[in-house]
Amino acid sequence: MSKIHFLSKPNKEIYLAFSGGVDSVVLLHTLIRRNYSVALLTVDHGNEFAKQEVEFCKKTAKELGLEYKIFTIPDFDKSTSLEAFWSNHRNDIFQKMDKMVVSGHHLNDACEWYLMSTFQGTPKLLEHTNRNVHRPMITNTKKVIIEYANKYNLTYLTDPTNADTTYNLRNKVRAELMGSVKICFPGIETTVKRLIVRKYLNKMKSVENSI
Repeated sequence: MSKIHFLSKPNKEIYLAFSGGVDSVVLLHTLIRRNYSVALLTVDHGNEFAKQEVEFCKKTAKELGLEYKIFTIPDFDKSTSLEAFWSNHRNDIFQKMDKMVVSGHHLNDACEWYLMSTFQGTPKLLEHTNRNVHRPMITNTKKVIIEYANKYNLTYLTDPTNADTTYNLRNKVRAELMGSVKICFPGIETTVKRLIVRKYLNKMKSVENSI
């Protein structure tokens, strides 16, 4: 099975947070097939791999006839962790855009976030919507996304830091903890998906009742 499901439909004119990784490439392919008007939005983090991301964004935009925007994050000021520093600046950029920004976050991301936040004492869901940012693929697993990419022979980048467990906590959780969690709790993905969908539906119901 390699069909990508959206929890809800994004606006017809959107920005796609585009890193060139498999998640954003699959989301772009899916959006174009569904006749969305997409502009690419790439964030230059200032590291070596970012150069490849920027060039891939420009190349992809040219091949598909899409508009694109490149934003550069300031130099790391050591005010927090590097991961949090980059995340905060990306979110600031996305929230200030004049159209909805969609990202390629998926169910595995949500499970990792739920697990990390739980162990830190404040269980949190990676929600479908964060103000101007929407995550339409949030209920799809990474396995389905990779199967989709293979089915359509999509070309994408692989960030070498994703395999480095010393780079950030998320990589360590993904590489060293999630496998054991799935053995002990094989329904973790189903559970997190159900929580996300339930919260989304309750939010939609609340909006309808307020109209």
